[in-house]
Amino acid sequence: MGLVQTSFVLGPFATNAYLVTCEETHETAVIDVGFDADAIAGEIRRHSLTVRYLLNTHAHYDHVAAMAELQEKVGGSYWLHPEDQPLLDALAAQGQAFGLAAARAPAEVHPLADGQSL
Repeated sequence: MGLVQTSFVLGPFATNAYLVTCEETHETAVIDVGFDADAIAGEIRRHSLTVRYLLNTHAHYDHVAAMAELQEKVGGSYWLHPEDQPLLDALAAQGQAFGLAAARAPAEVHPLADGQSL
């Protein structure tokens, strides 16, 4: 099974976001959605992809801001390294520091670890 990566540059901080999709099953992982759930959801719908994982490389606001919204639109379980949980817990404060709207994190966070296979 091959994997296909689709890259995006989104939002006011030009955040890199990615879709990694299995060519055979069309199961997809979304990595670092950034600010624009609609752009990513549109791409997912356009290609009839099934979102299995929502992943963040870290919990800076510009990587997480639209993750809960995207999850509501396309599904998928949310994963983040546990050491980033304090940043995730401070998501609203992070946005406020830049004068940006409050964002909310996905309610359930699964632990993501170095070397883990998904």
